[in-house]
This record gives sequence, structure tokens and C-alpha cells, in this order.
Amino acid sequence: MILLLCCGALTVAAVAAQASRPATAASRRRSAARRARFVEANPTHANSTDIVAGLVRGGFSPHQAHFVIDHARRSGVRPFTMWLWLERFGADALGVAVAADLTQAQLLAHLGSGTAPDLGELGLFASLNGLDLDGVGAVARGSSDLAA
Repeated sequence: MILLLCCGALTVAAVAAQASRPATAASRRRSAARRARFVEANPTHANSTDIVAGLVRGGFSPHQAHFVIDHARRSGVRPFTMWLWLERFGADALGVAVAADLTQAQLLAHLGSGTAPDLGELGLFASLNGLDLDGVGAVARGSSDLAA
């Protein structure tokens, strides 16, 4: 009986040690990929971290991505709306639209009609609000044709 208890205790200790080890780069990538697949399947569960990851994948620096998220939070733009924008129009359009003070209602109206605003015009407002446009491709090229 004591031998059985000792074996059980050693098994529990080994499992606990394995589960509590530090994350590696590979485990972080797997976790991020798993989360991205989950949010793709369940966009209503998107959160700010998912939006930051999407913006960084779209070419934004982490600093710029956090700037956009902070601006959206202050403006009352919901992560679900930003996720839809990110999927429909891309990271450049989302970053510029949020930084240019488009409201939740305006973002939803564009999503509903399938039209993107003029990013060249909004880029001016976004840069005045503090977004660094050097890393934003569509605005730097002057493109406003995003509704592909």
C-alpha cells in the first residue's frame, strides 16, 4: 500500500513539474496559432490581445499596435468590431481608421455597406493623433481601394 502511494505521489510530482515548466518559443507559437484558429472560428471571443497580434502580423510594430488598441479603448471601439475590420479591410485600414477617431457606429456602418473610407484623408487625422504612418503600407502608398 505504501509502495502504491509513493508511486502515485511521484507520478503527480512529475506531471506537475512538466506542466509548470517555463514556456519556450515553440510552445508560445503553438499557443498563438491555437488562439488564432479559435478566434477565427469564434470572432465574438476576440479580445485586445488578438487585435494586437493581428496588427503585428499585418506589419505594425508592437508599439503602434498598442497605440491603436489604447486609442480604440478610449474611443469605445469594441474588439469584435476591430476583428471584423481586420479580417475585411486589413491591418492598415484598421489602424488608420481607429487612430483617425472613427466611432464604433461609423466602423459598423462601413462594415455593413462593405465600403472602406478614404485612407489618404484619414491618414492625416491618424498622424495628427499620433500614429506613425511610416509603417502603414496602404496609407504610405496612398491606396484607398481596400474593399477587395
